Amino acid sequence: MPVLQHSDGDVSLGAFEQYMREVRQTAQLAGDEEVHLLQCIANGVDAEQACDRLIRNYQPLMIGLAKRFARNCKDMEPLDFIQEGNEAFLRGVQKYNLHQADASFGTFIFTWVRVAMHTALWRNRGMIRLPLHKVRAIKRLRAAYDELYILLQREPTAAELAANIGLSEWDTRELLALQE
Repeated sequence: MPVLQHSDGDVSLGAFEQYMREVRQTAQLAGDEEVHLLQCIANGVDAEQACDRLIRNYQPLMIGLAKRFARNCKDMEPLDFIQEGNEAFLRGVQKYNLHQADASFGTFIFTWVRVAMHTALWRNRGMIRLPLHKVRAIKRLRAAYDELYILLQREPTAAELAANIGLSEWDTRELLALQE
């Protein structure tokens, strides 16, 4: 991120660096404060403030993930990934049930954030934007191709690939054309 310099010589930080500085100044949650905030959200008591405090606490996680995803995508900045992560965080907070949870809140929310950033990465890759389900199907097709190539010791036919991944031959041919 470029550093901006004003006409009077004053140097200001880029947006990402400024955001990082603000996050470093946020106080971490103490003890059972996370559980208390989750209870406030579940009960609807000061839910907005509780959610804001939780999001601020998890910003280092967002930043770390955003930096990792931004390295793999030339078209998106870390702040774009952070925005995607924050939106996923808000959706995840609404879905988390403190009393029926199989995983800790941190693990649960990490999954929501990571999936949202991964989706944003795939949405913004390449010249032609493919729906995520098509991208996943192409990945399955490539794995099946590699497996069958080793097993059969030749290039598999579209019918063999279709049988392996559980799609029709027509859909398999379409995926083959999309991946080229």
